[in-house]
Amino acid sequence: MSFSLRTYLFLVPLICGFSVFAAAAPATEDIRFDTFRVGHNLSATSDVLGRGQCSAGVQVLGCGVTNRFTLGTSPWLVKDYRMASIGVRYLLSEDGDNRWAIQSNYFKTFRKRNIQASMLDDYQMEALWLMLVRTLKMEDHYKVHINLHTNYYWDQKMPFSLRRPYPNANPLQVNLTTLHELELVGGWFSFIEVGFLDLLNAPLHGHMGSSIGKRMGRLSAHFGITMSGSYDGFFTPTKRFDYQQYLRQRRDEGYNSALDSEMVQYDYAIHPEFTVQYLF
Repeated sequence: MSFSLRTYLFLVPLICGFSVFAAAAPATEDIRFDTFRVGHNLSATSDVLGRGQCSAGVQVLGCGVTNRFTLGTSPWLVKDYRMASIGVRYLLSEDGDNRWAIQSNYFKTFRKRNIQASMLDDYQMEALWLMLVRTLKMEDHYKVHINLHTNYYWDQKMPFSLRRPYPNANPLQVNLTTLHELELVGGWFSFIEVGFLDLLNAPLHGHMGSSIGKRMGRLSAHFGITMSGSYDGFFTPTKRFDYQQYLRQRRDEGYNSALDSEMVQYDYAIHPEFTVQYLF
């Protein structure tokens, strides 16, 4: 596998971070296990792990370096996308459940897309996501996480579905989303997500969806779906079309091909929201 210098610059803090975890002190008592949730694939919470605490599961494998700084990676992306990823989340400030946090994620696929292969299931991308998260407690059982993303794609020949296809796309991606977190009964909770993808490209894509989950001691899980689409994609069901998946299955240059403006106009996609996580 071949990695660029940027990849190594992000791998160094990951390796150093996990060496810190091995020598970390026992989990601090003031950090509650039942309050850590990563969020959805697009929209994040501001939750962080305590020093020495870890979460292992489908969505993330990560640990708390300090009580404010969490470092991890995504096993799901490795398995299904052949993609390495490194994520960091830092809690800037908090006033009860009202918080400011920043998150950064670096993504790079293991290999180049091979358009001569018999099965075209390979992704090819390299991107850095920078996210500012504002969490506001609205009611005792309701919080909203406001996300502002400024992401950059060095390579978007065949990216994951949260990057939609556009003719002459700007490599910079700006997203604005809200993730509404509701505590239900008996350990059940729900996420509702509403926002916009790619504010710098046309047509503008909306993004919405929901999931439901349950906490069972240190084990938690949620499942649901989110949808991304242009205005015509959402409101013209007879014509909407997942253009990203269409390009992924063709023997061409993916997003680097000459894209069809009409297909972009009716672009629409459904994304799975699923994880099982264990906290320890």
